[in-house]
Amino acid sequence: MARKLLQGLWVVCPGDTGKEAPQRDGIRVEALTESERAVLDKGYLHDLREHAQAS
Repeated sequence: MARKLLQGLWVVCPGDTGKEAPQRDGIRVEALTESERAVLDKGYLHDLREHAQAS
């Protein structure tokens, strides 16, 4: 099953794990709900690349 790709504006905040709070320039990036946050793991990036190549 293909994942739903994110749409809209992205703010990419690198982190060591998907469980820690994302930070930008040492300041925590707040999200109101978990649905506003996505962990871009290897599988997600693979799906994104396939989608871009198909377009």
